[in-house]
Amino acid sequence: MFGVVPGDDPIVGIVWALTTDRVRRRRKVFHTIARQWVSWANDEWPLLTNVIWSGNLGHLIWLRALGFALIAEHTYNDHLFYEFARIKPCATLLAQSR
Repeated sequence: MFGVVPGDDPIVGIVWALTTDRVRRRRKVFHTIARQWVSWANDEWPLLTNVIWSGNLGHLIWLRALGFALIAEHTYNDHLFYEFARIKPCATLLAQSR
């Protein structure tokens, strides 16, 4: 299950996800749906962001596969978290780079 909450700025969406170990059994299906959903969310909110606990290696790999980048480190209660973000690709810039 995943979703997005509008940020204070109308272009910002705060994404979240809640999964179980069962996702591993259907990785391909889950990733395909997640990619489609992230694309839709990025159309609605050009900047998607949130933080993730640094010890959650599987989710860090998944976020990178979905096009998110780690942009900052934060420490809360002696635990390291990474801030991540995905900026909607600009079609004009993509066309010019080809």
